Amino acid sequence: VAACFGAYKGSIEGYDKAKTWVVDQYYEIRSKLSTVEYVHVPEAEQSTEELIERISRKHEIPSLITKAIIVQESGRGMRPDRMRYEEHLQKRFKRDPYINDIEYQMLATSFGLTQVVYGLHKGTCNLQSYADLFDREKNLECGLTVLKKCLDVHKNQQVSSDRLRKALGCYNGDGTGGYASKVMAVVADLVVDQM
Repeated sequence: VAACFGAYKGSIEGYDKAKTWVVDQYYEIRSKLSTVEYVHVPEAEQSTEELIERISRKHEIPSLITKAIIVQESGRGMRPDRMRYEEHLQKRFKRDPYINDIEYQMLATSFGLTQVVYGLHKGTCNLQSYADLFDREKNLECGLTVLKKCLDVHKNQQVSSDRLRKALGCYNGDGTGGYASKVMAVVADLVVDQM
C-alpha cells in the first residue's frame, strides 16, 4: 500500500481515504480468492506415438504400418502441419465459379501426418474444414479409415503381403506399386531403429 502512495502529493485526509479504499479493495479481492473452487485440469495431451498406438489398435492396423505411412508422408519429424499440393489430382475437381484459385488448389492439397486430400476424403471422414486435417487425432482417424477401406477392398488376396501392397497402392492412388515399396522400406528402417 505504501508503495502505491509513496509519491502522493495531496492532503493527509485524502491520503488516508485513498489508503483505506486500497486496503478495503485488497481484503475484498482476497476474500473472493479464498472462495475459488479448484477445477479439474485435464491430463496432458497424448503424444503422437500414443495417438498412433491407440488409433491403430482401434482400426486393427499394426502401429508400425501407421508410423511408416506417416514417416513416408510427412517425414521423420512426423509434423502435423505438413501440406503438399498434388497437381496431378487437380483435374478430379470441378471448378465452380464461386471458388477462387487458392480454394480450388486446396481441394487437391494433402494435409497433416497422413497427408489426407481434403477434396477426396471430406465425405469419407466427415471433415468440416481443412483445419480438421491439422488436428493430429482427426488426421490419423481419417488416414486409417481410408487405409482400412483399402484393406477391405483387397481382403480376398491369398497372400497377406499382396493384400497390404495393394491396400497401400489404393491408399496413395498409386497403381504401380512404387508407393507400397517405399512404405515397406520405411517399415524396415523403423524395425532396424528399434533394434
